[in-house]
Amino acid sequence: MPELKKKKHERLKLSWKGTENLRAALKNAVHLVHEIETKESASVPAVKDKEKLWVEKLRPTLEPFRAVASLWTSCFFGNELPQLEYEALIELLDVQSGKTPSWKSAAEFQQITAQAIKKGALKLAGRKFGEAELAELCARLARANALADTRNFFHWELEFPEVFFNDDGSPRESPGFDAVIGNPPYDVISEKEQEREVEMEKTYFALSEAFAAAVGSKLNFYRLFVAAAVSVLRKNGTHGFIVPMALLGDSQAKPLRHELLTKHRLKRIEAFPQKDDPRDRVFFGAKLSTCVYVLHKAIPGSFLNSSSSRQRHFGFIASTGDNSQSVTTL
Repeated sequence: MPELKKKKHERLKLSWKGTENLRAALKNAVHLVHEIETKESASVPAVKDKEKLWVEKLRPTLEPFRAVASLWTSCFFGNELPQLEYEALIELLDVQSGKTPSWKSAAEFQQITAQAIKKGALKLAGRKFGEAELAELCARLARANALADTRNFFHWELEFPEVFFNDDGSPRESPGFDAVIGNPPYDVISEKEQEREVEMEKTYFALSEAFAAAVGSKLNFYRLFVAAAVSVLRKNGTHGFIVPMALLGDSQAKPLRHELLTKHRLKRIEAFPQKDDPRDRVFFGAKLSTCVYVLHKAIPGSFLNSSSSRQRHFGFIASTGDNSQSVTTL
């Protein structure tokens, strides 16, 4: 169980890696995406046909592996799962695409696997499981699926396989989107602000490597969205957001600022500090200073970390030029 209180070596280990079954499923999924993309969308029936292909063929192809991803994520949200049972469920879910009957619920999945047990002893993760133990495993899977629905789990690689994998199902050398743009939410993640329990979400973000630079102090959605955006951006891809101007100087955004300045090539920043005059605000009804930034996912060609004792937080001064940037933050 990946709880914040547990030591690193005691947490649930994500032991499952890509298998031939997953690669075959991804190959099929990418092929189906290309098939959908090549079809015309000139009429409503044509669009409906494309939607049908997506729902009835593409999504079921990756459903077992989506269940694996949701099973892992559910452990952060109260679905207590011992390591051995986690590995056993992974073995059950690692099915050969097109050869194993698809299921629409954990109950159907249990029935399918129960039939496999009746044909012979089912040995998973180094031990044999009987029907009663299988029922408990499937109950954990059902809880994971329920959490995935209520918490809106989203697995980028499985929802956009063509963005992260080649036609043969192998990982792309430079996976990710060409561009990520948007206007993320700016809310603080706290029980007071959200009027609900948020501790499990905060634990998840704190333990997720992709969000490492965005956590700390008051947790704000916009920082998490920035971290998520650059994590799904391909090498040399372009990313731009409009966010609170706090990103440029707030101490709580310092780790994220450090990440953006040292690991990405900042192309442009436009600041909109006016918040008192509604006529000069970017968003008429929001009394908030904002900024727009655009960056490329590429290491700056020249970057010098300034260690001046006059700087109380951190600063960066870089030589100017096509492959570098000149920025100072305090």
